Amino acid sequence: PEIKAYLGPEPGMRFVDLGCCMNLMFRGYASWPSAYYGVDISARTIEALQGFVAQQGLTVGALWCGRMDRTPFTDGFFDIAACIGVLEYFEAEYVAAALAEMRRILRPQGRLVLDVPNLGDPACRMMMRIEAYLGRPDRFDLPREAFERMLAEGFAIEQGDDLGATVQYFLRRRQ
Repeated sequence: PEIKAYLGPEPGMRFVDLGCCMNLMFRGYASWPSAYYGVDISARTIEALQGFVAQQGLTVGALWCGRMDRTPFTDGFFDIAACIGVLEYFEAEYVAAALAEMRRILRPQGRLVLDVPNLGDPACRMMMRIEAYLGRPDRFDLPREAFERMLAEGFAIEQGDDLGATVQYFLRRRQ
């Protein structure tokens, strides 16, 4: 609910869900009045979402299979964006490239919600061990201060909520 309240989806807006996974199905994005665009690296995920869209008779802007640091969208194409549960799988270099791409495809003053691991939290460290055991190790290696400096290059941090194992950021794209 707090993500929807911050992003404020409205008819005529374009919303990009970066690293979308099955969010269209399970996060309620299908009921938002904004046009939905999903980006995911997994072809199987995109195929499953295409089946869901067809089965439900939904209209979406696009479902694109590819990397979130290199999307096919034009500069300033999106009004709002989310990147939830994704950046923990990448190291600083990729995170910086993904943030630069997010800034590029968001319009000036566009809003973005994202989350990252809270490396100082014991629950985060436990989750990282579980993820590694499951064969999908977290690679995020940025202390909070370093990540926030990286964010500040392209975004104003309007809110940063410590949720224990993660930190959730509510951001606005700088000019």
